[in-house]
Amino acid sequence: MDPDLIKTDIQKLRSKVDYVVVSLHWGTDKSDNVSPKNREVAHQLIDEGADMVLGGHTPYPKGVEVYRGKVIVYSPAHIFSGHEHFQWGDNYLLRFHLGPKAIQKVEILPIAGTGVQLAQPFLLEGEPAAKLLKHIQSLSAALDTTMKIEGNTGVIVPSEIRPNP
Repeated sequence: MDPDLIKTDIQKLRSKVDYVVVSLHWGTDKSDNVSPKNREVAHQLIDEGADMVLGGHTPYPKGVEVYRGKVIVYSPAHIFSGHEHFQWGDNYLLRFHLGPKAIQKVEILPIAGTGVQLAQPFLLEGEPAAKLLKHIQSLSAALDTTMKIEGNTGVIVPSEIRPNP
């Protein structure tokens, strides 16, 4: 995971595509905290021209950040797995609404992922969905990003987030 190599790739692609999405297998801590190093790298990649950074690997869902109008997903956690880990919890999928020049909306869809549910995940509803969404809302707020909860879905509208310095 060499940021300089990734930056070079972003620069090569930027003029050829509508969106540059960088997907990273990262996250070494065993919690829902975002490491300062991962946040620094994500910001650098956005500053270099990426429209979105999608992180993954950790079994713990992390927050979503809007940085300079672009989206950083630190980790939705494991969506499915062929084996069960009872210490893992629920996680989420994302639905991106793309406009001609920017991501217009991000929807957070809570997914069951506790114990044997990992092998057959399903969309959460009601109290389990609300619990996970409130947690992601709190984690995202710590990253200066507002997430609304609409029914069983979290909603982030990047254009409504005050730009980061």
